[in-house]
Amino acid sequence: MEHDFKNILSDKTSGSAELFTKLFRYFRKKISAGNSIEQEIIIARRQLGHFAEIKNHLNKLSKTLKTKEQEYILSYLSSTIKLEKKTYDRIFNELPDYIKNYKKILTLSNSKTILEVIKRWNKLNSKLRVKVLYSNPGGEGKLLSDKLKKHGINSVVIPDTSIQKYIKKADLLLLGCDIIFKNGDILNKTGSRNAAVVTRNLNKSVVVVASRSKIIHADNFKIIGRDESEKQFFERVEKELITHLVTD
Repeated sequence: MEHDFKNILSDKTSGSAELFTKLFRYFRKKISAGNSIEQEIIIARRQLGHFAEIKNHLNKLSKTLKTKEQEYILSYLSSTIKLEKKTYDRIFNELPDYIKNYKKILTLSNSKTILEVIKRWNKLNSKLRVKVLYSNPGGEGKLLSDKLKKHGINSVVIPDTSIQKYIKKADLLLLGCDIIFKNGDILNKTGSRNAAVVTRNLNKSVVVVASRSKIIHADNFKIIGRDESEKQFFERVEKELITHLVTD
């Protein structure tokens, strides 16, 4: 197994959208060099298939490979990667206008979708202030906060235990997700449900942003993951706790 591929499979700090991009860029590089990716797809489906976006895109890629036409396969991979930017544009545009007027955001984990939405939000409102929960286990919140700072966005990491204190000062809770279930529930990083409950108890908005590729046509999903410990990283958030579920 190649080193780059191993790194993607073992990456437990990137969100599913970021993992998908890394994976498809790796596949494009392999196909460009005239190499096969069928075995890697099988492995990726087994180890990363609990991410709905990755599973859905791998299924489409498998169908594309059946053409055995290198140029067509490369075109598919490139266009799928490029569509990502348009997806984030559409998600941001679908946010309710009153939400875009908010200046104080509370979020958690390390979501590429959250990053891209906030980047667009900041262009509209340069006074944006973001608080990011540390997000144990894993502490991915610090990674997201560092990325936001690199884009000139005011961002501070806060302890997970301080959710009650900071949501009182925030305008809303902004979440990404790894799965959108058929019934409208979502699956996201552990800590999301508690954050949503606290937010709704204070009559504030819980806004979830995610691409439509994360929708599955089922109400349940078994997390297999890369190892047994990965199950602790995810939890379900019921649709009743979500004020707005915004997709492309």
